[in-house]
Amino acid sequence: MIACQPFIPETTISPSLAVQFWSPSAQLTQPITTTETQPQKLLILAGFNPADIGELWWNGAPLSLESPLQPGKYYLLQVIPRRQIAIMENNTISEFQSTATTLLDALWENGYRIRRSDSLSIDPNALLGDSQRVVLQRSVPVTIMTDGNKIQTYTSAATVGKALAQIGLPLQNLDFSTPAEDQPIPVSGIIKLTKVKESIFLEQIAIPQGTEYRPDPNTPRGQEWIIEAGWDGAQINKTTIRYENDQEVSRQLIENWSKVDPQPKIIGYGTKVIIEKVPGTDLDYWAAVEMYATSYYPCGFASGICSYSTASGKPLTKGIVAVTLEWYRVLKGTRVYIPGYGFGEIADTGGGIPGKVWIDLGYDNENYVPWSGYVTVYFLPPAPETIPWFLR
Repeated sequence: MIACQPFIPETTISPSLAVQFWSPSAQLTQPITTTETQPQKLLILAGFNPADIGELWWNGAPLSLESPLQPGKYYLLQVIPRRQIAIMENNTISEFQSTATTLLDALWENGYRIRRSDSLSIDPNALLGDSQRVVLQRSVPVTIMTDGNKIQTYTSAATVGKALAQIGLPLQNLDFSTPAEDQPIPVSGIIKLTKVKESIFLEQIAIPQGTEYRPDPNTPRGQEWIIEAGWDGAQINKTTIRYENDQEVSRQLIENWSKVDPQPKIIGYGTKVIIEKVPGTDLDYWAAVEMYATSYYPCGFASGICSYSTASGKPLTKGIVAVTLEWYRVLKGTRVYIPGYGFGEIADTGGGIPGKVWIDLGYDNENYVPWSGYVTVYFLPPAPETIPWFLR
């Protein structure tokens, strides 16, 4: 009789696999050697929650969480988490999930088109965390008017000054904008930028020396001499010149000082009166002056109105003569003799003729004689106590 051995079933040894996971947060996990081939269970073994996983990659390609792995191999699996993103735009919050690694990619995947001029509260190229809150400030179109140029661009800045800085045209030194830099972006979007600079200008100005006359009663009238030659002075002016957009808009004198003080020329002149005879007459005179003579009469004024009044109050008629106001103040009432006209009294004033020593000979309407030329005017005694410099 043959003894039978008991039946022992064959033992099956399941082959194992080795797996490691890489994720942005956990980096590289510890290797796991297991007979489990289901990716979801492998994730749990490695400490991941499959609900938080957006994608699983192997060898640069997506791997389904339901696709079993082949035993006997080593796997390095890349975990792409599903990130929660909350974005606030115009005080409205929107939330979505994304497997993108950067904020910019996540926004693009979810339909957000971002301009370079838009403002994000975090760096759009930074790696996303597991949960991210972002503020998006959309840019608006603006037109910058400066120095005759028009620059059209976008800005997300809240104020004019920050907008100009963002665009690359910051206000510097004396620059100013319209609206002002602390004002919000205008509804029109138009910002006027005025570039301002100032320069200092030093200018030397000549100060005329002037002339001073000193009478000498012991020297006969008609003689003069230089007592002191004197000299011109010089003044330095310090002026600020303001330019707006390279155009000069103002000059302001901020300081001046004398470099050289002027010294007047001092001229002495004789005032001693010497009485002489008018040629061909027995009339005495103390001064004779070549003067340019004109003539006038009461009804001969350009206005067409007759006027008999004079500066002295005497009526205008023959024998009344007029001189400039400077002469009249000193010589009012002085008697003169003019050959061809006769005697006259300085009793009226007139405007004179620039560049000429002038006298206007008065007439009545019926006997008017026009004059236009030089005559010798003889000044009859008595002479004034002080001889004026213009009769020296």
